[in-house]
Amino acid sequence: CNANTLFEGVQRCMRIRCSFASLAVAQDYATVQNRNDFYPYDTTADFKCDTGYTLSGDRDGDLDFSRRCRVDSTFEAPTGECMPVRCDDPVRVNHAIMQDNGAPLTHLSQVNYLCEEGHKSPEGRQSVSAQCINGEMRLEDPKFTCEPIECAFPAVDNAGAEGMLDRHGKDRKSVV
Repeated sequence: CNANTLFEGVQRCMRIRCSFASLAVAQDYATVQNRNDFYPYDTTADFKCDTGYTLSGDRDGDLDFSRRCRVDSTFEAPTGECMPVRCDDPVRVNHAIMQDNGAPLTHLSQVNYLCEEGHKSPEGRQSVSAQCINGEMRLEDPKFTCEPIECAFPAVDNAGAEGMLDRHGKDRKSVV
């Protein structure tokens, strides 16, 4: 507008739009479903939480949310954030002690199981790890067990023996 209150030159209205770049750093653990470089005013950028994440942290929680482009060329604040899914109760391994850091077990958390003293796996291993995948705790070896270590009956030269039952009720010889 000049001094005589008239416009000089041609004025052009520009449509309000929001930049994708302002979204990229704002949403952790989510992917934009309708990616554009720019979003016109009053349209939305639609997101979906990545695998292992929901808006509530529940395994069956909502995954989808949107952010609307506002008149000031910024997006509305997110209504939530993608949180790691909480894991089921840890797997039970008989005669093993679970070792963890005490933090809540969520997606990608890992724990270790150590066989109790006097026990080992049939393969001779003392431990196994487990990881929470999308809310489910999974052992790296689903067949892992901790069994009592059995000692062989000692051989003693020049000794007599009497009948004896082992802990399984099998006949063993005892040294006299």
